[in-house]
Amino acid sequence: GLKVKGWKVRSCSSVGLGRRSFSVSSWKREEEKKNYGLWTDLSKRGLIKQTTNDGMLEQILDSNKQMTVYLGVDPTAPSLHLGNMIPLITLFRFYSAGHNIIAVLGGATAQIGDPSGRKEERDRVSTQVIENNSNSVQKSLEKLLNSWPNLTSTSPDRPKPTITMVNNIDFYKDMKLLPFLSNVGKNFKIHSMFKRDSITGGGNSDKEGMSFTEFSYQIFQAYDYYRLFSDHHCTLQLGGSDQYGNIVSGVDLIKKLTPGLKDENQPQGMTLELLTNSKGEKIGKSSEGGGKVWIGKEEYVWDLWNWCINRPDDEISKTLKWFSVDKTVEWIDNKVASAAGEERLGQRTLAKDLVSFLYGKDEATRVENVSKILYGSASLSDKIKTGEVKWSDIQSGFAGVKSVEISKERIGTIKLLEVMVEVGAAKSKGEAKLLCKGGGVYVNGKRVDAGDRILGEGDVLWE
Repeated sequence: GLKVKGWKVRSCSSVGLGRRSFSVSSWKREEEKKNYGLWTDLSKRGLIKQTTNDGMLEQILDSNKQMTVYLGVDPTAPSLHLGNMIPLITLFRFYSAGHNIIAVLGGATAQIGDPSGRKEERDRVSTQVIENNSNSVQKSLEKLLNSWPNLTSTSPDRPKPTITMVNNIDFYKDMKLLPFLSNVGKNFKIHSMFKRDSITGGGNSDKEGMSFTEFSYQIFQAYDYYRLFSDHHCTLQLGGSDQYGNIVSGVDLIKKLTPGLKDENQPQGMTLELLTNSKGEKIGKSSEGGGKVWIGKEEYVWDLWNWCINRPDDEISKTLKWFSVDKTVEWIDNKVASAAGEERLGQRTLAKDLVSFLYGKDEATRVENVSKILYGSASLSDKIKTGEVKWSDIQSGFAGVKSVEISKERIGTIKLLEVMVEVGAAKSKGEAKLLCKGGGVYVNGKRVDAGDRILGEGDVLWE
């Protein structure tokens, strides 16, 4: 949305971690606790894509047995993104079900680059950049771990679940190359590595093909799993569906290095559905298909809110089941399915849930209130005349949102599309025109279809 307020226009558009302890916040679940196990819950939510042993995992997760689960995140960017949230929230669901969880920051593997699902090789980044990214992502992970609601269902006859964070740079920083190749590398056969979907599904489209560096990524991810298995008795790795080949490599390595394991001690793998755009393309850090939403900084909150609100009706139930923090599958099926489409209950619930979890309940309330001001049925000028909206409301509501100063002399001559480019709502005047034609631009609560519209005295709400 775009607003003219007075003369302002705002657009809504250390590396080693070791063991850490975390507190969890207290949220109230919308409905009585579900009376089925985690496997059934994840299945009902449509999250499970593939596992290495369905029968064994179902037996463990729907029983009273406790296991240790890990998820890895490579800090190849300074912020998390929305695509990270499906596996992260699923990891936290394991904690709520009474399982130990480990979040692994890939300070080492980020220097290699995962080829899974990519058409070209990643650009190399310096170790200093990766270290800076690691510190930033670490803080984000810690914040999320502390924000996760206290919904843990711990049985009296098993230990309280634990939360651990490690950085895999600690596995490799003192390791010598030759011992690693002779002790670990010898367990990988080239023909098997070539068959992994991380190689066949990604691959490079250029003439030179994939480098040895990225080709070897699966060895390092496999060794990560082996170390977590050995050090923390971790027996389950989570990942997106494009990670299945890498996860299987880890399962195979553990079995080779620790033969004779009992069934209940066998390593397992589970992949989850990927977040995709309308074209079915993965939404990630480097995705080109649109829909990428960064997580962490306050200026990203509107991108997240709008992404949630704009979910199509035919996708909202599925999306809410994947992302909702405290809503049961039954609540979603009963409430969202029966709500009238124009109410957009599912979209509003998704937005409030995700923003509350990722940015806090106060921020979710602020954004929701501003959204009502922006997109309510009455125009903003009408709300001002009736006293429903005050200038202080808009100032506090839009705190942190990008703005530009417009001198009084420019009013009556400046075009809307020019202001949109200045404020960063569009990269070019051409893009601004397309946004207007698409119905995505509002001035003082009223939709504007023409980007060449002149902003005049009638658009000024306060001086």
